[in-house]
Amino acid sequence: MSSTASASATVPTKAPEASTASPISAIVRLYLRQLTPAYLVAGIAFLANLIVTIVFLCLPVVEDNSNTSTGNMAALVVLMAAIFIPSLKVRKSLNLGARRIDIFRGCIPVYAILSAGAAVVMVAYRLAIDPLLVASGKFAQVQDMGTALGFYQHGPIVAIFQYFAFLILVAAFVHTLTMAQTAWYGWVADVILIAVISVFTPIAPLRAAEAWFFHLIIFSTPVVQILVSLVGAAVLYAISLPILNHKRI
Repeated sequence: MSSTASASATVPTKAPEASTASPISAIVRLYLRQLTPAYLVAGIAFLANLIVTIVFLCLPVVEDNSNTSTGNMAALVVLMAAIFIPSLKVRKSLNLGARRIDIFRGCIPVYAILSAGAAVVMVAYRLAIDPLLVASGKFAQVQDMGTALGFYQHGPIVAIFQYFAFLILVAAFVHTLTMAQTAWYGWVADVILIAVISVFTPIAPLRAAEAWFFHLIIFSTPVVQILVSLVGAAVLYAISLPILNHKRI
């Protein structure tokens, strides 16, 4: 009896396995799961546009009738995420003890995943659904963001990468601007943006410079558009780090 007790006492107990998930991957998974408001807004917009499309399909043919592609609504997920994450999720993560640098590094993969998903959905919808609407004879055209921006001139695969780069740029801009809204420099940035638009538009040389910049990030060749958009996104997103470092809990 004593030998049995002694043997059982000497059996080593298995130590609990430590979690191998990095803080960044944990933040990415957490944010993707908790973006219900962004998914909800995009879903409501998707359903609303789809209902309008169905109604027009049931009506008699209207000459020169046009419709906005329902696939465009996928971009709202990226836009809403870039608003909800810095305005709601970042402060909550800080209160739970997350490191600021981990939050900074964790947000951009979230935007990359959402942008890639939105790009695929928008291109797939443009190729599979929109032509059917035009073929029905009820719509003269279906207005799609990628067509307006010239993303389909080099094929659907290139269009996906162009969409991705453009959406990442938009997400970085909105994320940084939203992050700054809780401090005085956020309002200064708003005033500067309004001033730039107000001043650049009436003055021909400045208006030309503004047009050149937007042409560069939208209507230039795919390689230039993708590279400029990604570099611009990196710069804009980097600006959010000092803002995050000074953010109060």
